Amino acid sequence: MTMTTPEQLARLRTVASGWLSDCEGGATRKDERVCDTLTLTFASDLGREQRIELLRAFCDDVTRGRLEYIAVLHERDAHVILRDRDVVTNRRVLNTSDKGSTALLERAWRDVVKQITSGGGATLVAERSLSGPEG
Repeated sequence: MTMTTPEQLARLRTVASGWLSDCEGGATRKDERVCDTLTLTFASDLGREQRIELLRAFCDDVTRGRLEYIAVLHERDAHVILRDRDVVTNRRVLNTSDKGSTALLERAWRDVVKQITSGGGATLVAERSLSGPEG
């Protein structure tokens, strides 16, 4: 298992912080949703490599190479922060603020898990939004 050194963690924190600041700076409205967070839960019997494979496959499937995201892998779950803005057109792709979007993401997660693990190990996706700048 690869461990992250304090120096690497500090660099990652700086990159993530800069990315989120860029997202906020690109907001076109005061009350615009800046990004969405997803929590993906893994079955307890999955190894680290399987969890990495699932996380990458899900992010690739959902973003289709059109959205920026950051993902953090833990032992039992992963957290994904994504911005629903196409990197080229700046238009919404997933429409994560629309009714039913969470169900679509849950279905995408289950489909990826079924495809990679031959049918087992999917649980829930939780969606929360991070609001944009207040002023």
